[in-house]
Amino acid sequence: MTQPTGEAAEGIIAGINYSPYLDNEQNKQFVEAYKEKYGKLPNIFAVEGYDSAAAIDQAINKAGSLNSQDLIKILKGISLDSPRGKITIDPATHNPIQNFYISKNVLKDGAIVPQILETVENVKMPEASPF
Repeated sequence: MTQPTGEAAEGIIAGINYSPYLDNEQNKQFVEAYKEKYGKLPNIFAVEGYDSAAAIDQAINKAGSLNSQDLIKILKGISLDSPRGKITIDPATHNPIQNFYISKNVLKDGAIVPQILETVENVKMPEASPF
């Protein structure tokens, strides 16, 4: 994964919600298919698009309808398995409940790649304050 900062990015520790280097079967298949089609590694925008399409497909199948009100009912609380791990849409905030990964940038084969140090599971956004 090319970094604009090059080797200066080595050693940086960050929280991320996706990496093409996540070690799960679905991600491996997603990365392989993406690389075959586009000739590069997927990024967070690619996997979010994939997840959005999967959620819409699942909602349509579960609702048995294209009616927006039927789909909204299904989408609130929907869960799906993603290349980035399990995702559930929080019915209260409509934000994803998802894993975050603590990663450290390492130099591997001439490129900076995120090495996953720890998984923080089921991270949930707080509800908005009434103030």
